[in-house]
Amino acid sequence: MYQHPKRDGRSQISAHKTNSQALPLPGFSAAHAYKAQHFVRQTLYYVLREAKALLVSFLNPKYPRRVGEALSERSLARPEYLDNAFRLLLPYRDIVLQSLGVGLNALYSPPPEITQSGIRKLKRGSSVSVSACSDSMGESTIDDNVRISYLNDLEASHILLIAIHGVMADIPWWTWSRGGARAVRILRFSGDLSCALPADHWKDHGSALLAQTRAYLDAIEDETPLRFAGQICRAVAARLHYERILELNSARGSFAEGSDGNRMGIIDILRNHYATSQDGRSTADAARKCGHDLSTKPSQSALTEDSRLWSMPTAIVERLRGVLINEWDGKEEVDRLSAVGGAIAILSELHNDSNRLGLDPDLFYMPFLRDRLDPLSTPVEWFNTTPRDKTLHLLSFPFLFFPATLVTYFRAINFHHMSRAFEAALVTCRQLKSHYLPDPRDTRERSVLRRLETAMSVHLVLDIRRDHVLEDAFDQLWRRQKRELVRPLKVRLGTAHGEEGVDHGGVQQEFFAIAFEEALRPEYGLFTTDPETQVSWFQPCTLEPLFKFEMVGLLLSLAIYNGVTVPVSFPEVLYRKLLGGRVQCPHQIHDGWPVLSKGLNDLLEWADGDVEEVYSRTYEFSFEAWGRQIHVDMQNPEDSNPLFVSSWPETSCRSSGGWDIATSAGGDHRLPGTTGGADASFVTNANRHQYVEDYLYWLTDRSIGPQYDAFARGFFSCLDKKAVSVFTPEALQAVVEGTQEVNVSMLWNITRYEGGYHADHPLIREFWRIVQGYTSNERRQLLEFVTASDRVPVNGISSILFVVQRNGPDSERIPTSLTCFGRLLLPEYESGQKLKEKLRVALENGKGFGVP
Repeated sequence: MYQHPKRDGRSQISAHKTNSQALPLPGFSAAHAYKAQHFVRQTLYYVLREAKALLVSFLNPKYPRRVGEALSERSLARPEYLDNAFRLLLPYRDIVLQSLGVGLNALYSPPPEITQSGIRKLKRGSSVSVSACSDSMGESTIDDNVRISYLNDLEASHILLIAIHGVMADIPWWTWSRGGARAVRILRFSGDLSCALPADHWKDHGSALLAQTRAYLDAIEDETPLRFAGQICRAVAARLHYERILELNSARGSFAEGSDGNRMGIIDILRNHYATSQDGRSTADAARKCGHDLSTKPSQSALTEDSRLWSMPTAIVERLRGVLINEWDGKEEVDRLSAVGGAIAILSELHNDSNRLGLDPDLFYMPFLRDRLDPLSTPVEWFNTTPRDKTLHLLSFPFLFFPATLVTYFRAINFHHMSRAFEAALVTCRQLKSHYLPDPRDTRERSVLRRLETAMSVHLVLDIRRDHVLEDAFDQLWRRQKRELVRPLKVRLGTAHGEEGVDHGGVQQEFFAIAFEEALRPEYGLFTTDPETQVSWFQPCTLEPLFKFEMVGLLLSLAIYNGVTVPVSFPEVLYRKLLGGRVQCPHQIHDGWPVLSKGLNDLLEWADGDVEEVYSRTYEFSFEAWGRQIHVDMQNPEDSNPLFVSSWPETSCRSSGGWDIATSAGGDHRLPGTTGGADASFVTNANRHQYVEDYLYWLTDRSIGPQYDAFARGFFSCLDKKAVSVFTPEALQAVVEGTQEVNVSMLWNITRYEGGYHADHPLIREFWRIVQGYTSNERRQLLEFVTASDRVPVNGISSILFVVQRNGPDSERIPTSLTCFGRLLLPEYESGQKLKEKLRVALENGKGFGVP
């Protein structure tokens, strides 16, 4: 760790004479050059270690700070200026980092509202304290001889910017050729800090690429900058700790204020600073202009692409990755005020604004964390642990893990709940049978048995008629207790009509597929489906009772809880809302409403005149209901349209034949009509940002509020909110929906053969030739015929069990399957044409269960 320099820095300066190669000084004699170098070192030492000196250094020359004027956000030095300055100082790197380390001590000074001895009038009984900061500073504690006054957030951010660029200066900033940047990303993904690269891996890319990659790895893994990066993380952690205390105290007067009037902390200021490049373009746009597809994961095939992937935010993430690797002790809980805690806090903020910063979300994955955590005990311990003020749990930051890893953790929690529920019911059943043997002929005792059935059943059993799937499911799930819902699910489908399927997974797969196919039909009245994207969303102003939305949410949670991939397509917005987030910008609705998303983005970015004259767009929200277009003035919704009922029905009348229309005593169930009242105003340059914000709010919240609330109630009837919080919105969507694209080559690689078949069998070769010629829809039909699901699970196609088994010699029988075991029973047909015809008949009529 760095030792703090003494007040008289001559001994410290001399210590660095041999550690750094001096800048060449042409025209100077050796004696004069020595004195000049000594003067440079002394100047750097005294300037970079003093907070007051740093606050008047490296400012933006376009917006100079006048004497006595407070520091403003636009006065902060541009990243390119700081980068050039510290690259010139690379020969003095050691003394620069040493001095900046002392300058960072200014960030540890607490705000005036907080005393050094503790917290003044802290609310909510929080146990966080200022003294905790000093316990975690290690050797970075404030020098007792130096009194440093509290810095506001802009001042602290300025010093952090200087420190960040000081630690990044030795990273090469050339335009990477032939995929060098992608090569480094692949190596860094593994968490291996070794620079020993296999020669055969690089033989096709030339020695230049190998030299570039080694130079970058040497720079990013250098011990000295890594130690200083740890100091930065600890300083940020302390500063965030103070912000947290002030939030609890509701005393945020010292925070900087953004353009929207909201208070900003240091991380917000840094994010805003890096979000735009020198010419005003966003970092994401700059990356895309250089050829970087932000949605593409790094792969071996991508190594030959020409791109520049490395921006300053990207390099910061990589430097923080090094801090985690160096400092993490292998425990799932980390000290909030440690270097690891600070690094995770910074990564979290960068991830929240990854699109604006041009950061690929995959860049945040840290595989080495997964490798050292137990996949079964860690998630269960996290679920059962109450959050602590002084520590952070790694699973509270799901963006650090691959989606497949999060699925493993999530299912470990569900398996724990399922096992406990199963064992509790089993124990109750055994105890009852050992103490009580009822007479089934006695009416009273039969009544007692019926009442005890809930406690004694070890499974959640659903007996479903194929032609009344939703009605039977709603009837049998209504008012079920949670202890029943968390038991293992068993489905009997179509047994009343002679089907003999035994549920080992395949029957419930088909049950959920049929149930959601019916529930998502627009004719059913609950959801509407976009004809272009085939994405489903809640129907605004539906006349259907809310309990149906609640039951659909419950069905979806049951499917997730039991590990079933569901053939549904919801926009990412739904999963974001379920995780407690909200839509903040148009790109977040692109998967569900691509045309609308593009239109709103174009509206925001229009720069050629007033949008009122060009777009002529009114300040209205529009949607379709009952075959007509409904318009609502978002500025005066009550005057223009009674969009919502004043009292939604919360109770429902149930008859012997099923569910009737919901009724509500005294509820005013008004139907919206056409737009009335005064005409809506036009969208202008002045109000377009507010218009987009309001439109997104109406689209994803206000117009479907009651429907979503009911759906969420059902969704969390079976699943726990904390368990679901382990996912990001993208990961949760992948868990629920899987992948629709079936890769035939990968399916061929994981297929097993039994009963005499093998990969080189003539019929098997003919089978794969036929499948290779299938359309995407036919490939999904084949997958559904064999596994009961037309989606590839989130863990990939390798997690599917796909077996082709010989089912006797040539015959007129069509192929059959055992969906619970992923087996395709294929007779040994005499020709490929016969195989093709029999497969077509099987796939077109593959409904129902029986004994093959």
